[in-house]
Amino acid sequence: EESRDLVQHATYVYDGLHNPLAPWERVILAPPPPREVVVATHKDTREAYLDELLHPGRFTTVAINKALELYGASSSGSSLCELGGEATRRVEQELHSSASSSELHQEEFCELQNKCWAKFYGCCLQYQQLLSSLCGLTLDPGTGLVCLLRKEAFSFVRPADPVRATLTPPDIQRDVAGMPLAIRDPSLTSDIANFTECIRLTAKQLWQLSPELLDSFLADLGYHGSDPTLLATELASILLNETEESGPRNFVMEAKKILSQITDLPTVLGALSKALDPSLGDERLEGEEEEEVDVSSELQQVIFQLFTSQVAVVTVGAAVRETCLSRLQLCRDVLVLLCVVQEGRWRFPSSSSSQGVQGYTPVFAALLRNYHLLHWLSSRPALPAPGSSLESNLRQLAALDISSTGGKGSPRNPDSTLPELYLTSEGGRSLRAHLMKGRVLVPDAPLHPYWVSVVPWIVNRLLEELWPPSNSAKVCEFLLANHQHTHLQEYIDVLDASGGRPGYSLQFQLGLSLFSTGELLKARDCFLEAARGVGDPSEAVLWRFIDGDEGEGVAGAGKLVEYYVKVMRLFEQASAPTLVIDIATVATGVASRDDPNCPLLWSNLFKHHLELEHWEEAYKAMAANPDNERRKDCLRRFVVVLTEQHKLKEICSFQYSGMEEEIEQVIESRARGVDITGHCYYDLLYCYHMRRGNHRKTAYVMYEHGLRLGREAPGPKSLQKQADCYCMTLTLLDLVDPKYAWVVRPVELETVSQAESVKRKRLHPSQKGRPRQQVEVLTRKDIEKEYVLVKAKLSLLQKEDSFATRLSSPFVSVDEVVALLVQVGLFDTAIDTALRFNIPLMPIFESLAARCVHLSVNVVAFRRGAGDMSSLEWLGMNNASEDMAAVRENSIADRAWSLLRHHLEKHDCRQGYRLQKVVARKLLSMGAQLPQWMVDRYKISNPAELLRLYLTFNLLDSACQLALEYIDAVMGHGKEFYGLETALHATSPSVWLPYSALDHLQQALKEAPTLAELSESLDSKLERYFELADSVSQDMEYEASRRHWTHFT
Repeated sequence: EESRDLVQHATYVYDGLHNPLAPWERVILAPPPPREVVVATHKDTREAYLDELLHPGRFTTVAINKALELYGASSSGSSLCELGGEATRRVEQELHSSASSSELHQEEFCELQNKCWAKFYGCCLQYQQLLSSLCGLTLDPGTGLVCLLRKEAFSFVRPADPVRATLTPPDIQRDVAGMPLAIRDPSLTSDIANFTECIRLTAKQLWQLSPELLDSFLADLGYHGSDPTLLATELASILLNETEESGPRNFVMEAKKILSQITDLPTVLGALSKALDPSLGDERLEGEEEEEVDVSSELQQVIFQLFTSQVAVVTVGAAVRETCLSRLQLCRDVLVLLCVVQEGRWRFPSSSSSQGVQGYTPVFAALLRNYHLLHWLSSRPALPAPGSSLESNLRQLAALDISSTGGKGSPRNPDSTLPELYLTSEGGRSLRAHLMKGRVLVPDAPLHPYWVSVVPWIVNRLLEELWPPSNSAKVCEFLLANHQHTHLQEYIDVLDASGGRPGYSLQFQLGLSLFSTGELLKARDCFLEAARGVGDPSEAVLWRFIDGDEGEGVAGAGKLVEYYVKVMRLFEQASAPTLVIDIATVATGVASRDDPNCPLLWSNLFKHHLELEHWEEAYKAMAANPDNERRKDCLRRFVVVLTEQHKLKEICSFQYSGMEEEIEQVIESRARGVDITGHCYYDLLYCYHMRRGNHRKTAYVMYEHGLRLGREAPGPKSLQKQADCYCMTLTLLDLVDPKYAWVVRPVELETVSQAESVKRKRLHPSQKGRPRQQVEVLTRKDIEKEYVLVKAKLSLLQKEDSFATRLSSPFVSVDEVVALLVQVGLFDTAIDTALRFNIPLMPIFESLAARCVHLSVNVVAFRRGAGDMSSLEWLGMNNASEDMAAVRENSIADRAWSLLRHHLEKHDCRQGYRLQKVVARKLLSMGAQLPQWMVDRYKISNPAELLRLYLTFNLLDSACQLALEYIDAVMGHGKEFYGLETALHATSPSVWLPYSALDHLQQALKEAPTLAELSESLDSKLERYFELADSVSQDMEYEASRRHWTHFT
């Protein structure tokens, strides 16, 4: 036949006597690639040419590489996918260089594109024909298969598909014997021969009619989901219309003549439909069952290695692909023939009624759909799995609580098809296990004679395992396990388009595939649709998904909820909170309140609503949770998240019905358990109690907050906040009934009395029990003291930053704070703090007195500007002094003395006039004179003490003047200046003089010659005082005697 290769074979039979040779028979070779590519209307030009070039088994990589070298490419790649990409780039470059202008009309562009691709395809076709020409024959001793040697490849000769062999060779009787037809009546042999002849006639007529029409038929069947019967009816109508114009010997007349010779057409159709249906079993006769065959261990090892090599896998894959294509064409031709019979309303013998023939139209339509899907599946190249697919698959399986299905990451051969990948994975293991059953192999016999019979058996077995109606779920599971997500989605689309609506298990597997490819919304829809099949035992994948690999599942009422829970875990892995909410919402609608998964569903709803900041929905999900522990955990999380985002108003806006104690405990535990500097739980507690009008608890919260700030958070800001907390505490306690205006504070361990500790040690261990927590009741006055102390610290920090570290320590004492206040000149604050904590005021007044003396001594320097004016700032920080800017520089000392006088007059009386003595001593010790106002105060309050002070510091002149005035006051001259109500008089209460001090003064004056005049004055004054005292004493004696005698008389 022109340039076509021709291969024939004959069987050599040896019967012991002679060696007869059977007639030579033609070997059916794989058809060469088409000379021209027909671009269908639904395809792009590039897509149509690439489909032909990259179709498995059609072009070798060497031929395409040779063609690419003509286009300037070098070593484009080793896989068809890489070659397709390089071919696209090279043809596109030629297309751009061949364009006459940068803008082309659509028709011009399509024509130029088709021209460029046709040129490249022609180059590939020439190289393919050259490289595939036959060079010789050889026999493989291991398998017994004949190998055809070519220039750049080799081919195996295998037994043809029995169904195809029935229709192709002319010797019908011999072919019928080899068909897997359940026909035992020899009288029907001629019927089968006539029917096959009619099918060949129909195929020939269809091919002559239009190859494009046949391609459109398959395209409409696969992509548009058209009804095969309607498509076949259209072809039948075209055949009938075309042949009516073809003359007397047309297709209709020949077909009628052949079919009229068939005596029982329904039986022939039934046998053919059974032979085409792999789901009815393999070559075994009806009624026969598989039997276990004892196989030696050596043979088992050989069997388990069968079809594991790349050559064997490719050979079987090509056989499956060719078988699917031939049977697809056969089903198409039979269906068109049946439609021609129906459209032409042909009559048959009584045994071949029209009704019986019409009943097989839907049968062959279903077979056509299934073989179209199988052919599509066998032509798809296996895609390499992404690097992250394995890890993602393991995570999915862990979430679903099922084990791995054993899928590989990527096919070993980059140009493998899906059946080849199936054969190298679980499909190959299953087939090899079946090889040891039935009558396929003979135990302990050499293996290579059986290769000729094993290959057809393997092909039929693969078709049976991949058959769409019964094993679609298994195919999808295989695709999913091997990460063929794109093919799985296309497979289900084609299955859906072909009229076989995917079951719920397929919907579930489609959802898993979409989930793996990141199409989460579509995956959600598939999972929800698949949920309708939960509980159906026929949905094996769903059943295993819910019950797990061990088969231990939940009761029927909870299966649907269990399904939703596992799907929800999948979306949690993908960090898709919106989809988790969708699934959980549906699940809560079907779950009963006592379902064990119900708390988990509500918890997940709460978790992901909270993640999306749906506060209202999160609260409702939390409140609806029937599990108290989970609800408390959710409440804790709710508080933490909203508090971290400073949503205090939102937290306090909810009612928390039935959870009042829990919310309060949660907030308090969080407030006490976290670092106080970085969180605002105390602010939340303040808002929560204030919105509910509980002022006493709010006061306690603020006091605890301030207390912890003082102990745990150093720094000026913390001190300021602590002061604010104490201030709010005092304000809130003012709003409470005075009977309840108090708070409690835990007592520090070190403050527990020693007696209590000793008492507990003496107890028997059985009597000790758990120690009671020691608490201390604090009134408003106690809290006010702490507030004053904190304010004092703040005042110090405002004056001196260097005190920050020292004052921030919780161990700084009140005495230290007062000492620091005095050191920096904050006498008002120091005195106020000392009074509240019962600290002696004497050191404070001593320091103030010393500052007054210092200012008085340096007043001239300050007036000249030589002094340090910053040392005078302390005057402005005391409220009792006048404003510094409003006073002249020469009155600075007066302001200091005025401050001293103010505090003495205010506090000395309460202190028993001890402060003025301390101040006087300090002033005199520094060599300063007592100010007149102080001397006047002293004369009124305690002149005797002032006299002793003068004597102590040897101020004899001042002491003598004071003594003279004091004596005059006692004698009645100026007594009001010395605080005396009466003078020395017989009728008045007694008065006295500090005689010991006066004696010391007289003695000191006598020893000072320079003060002789003062000594004489004092002596004369004392003489007059004594004379007056004697006279007053006599008068008092007389008056007493007179009253005595008057009483007796």
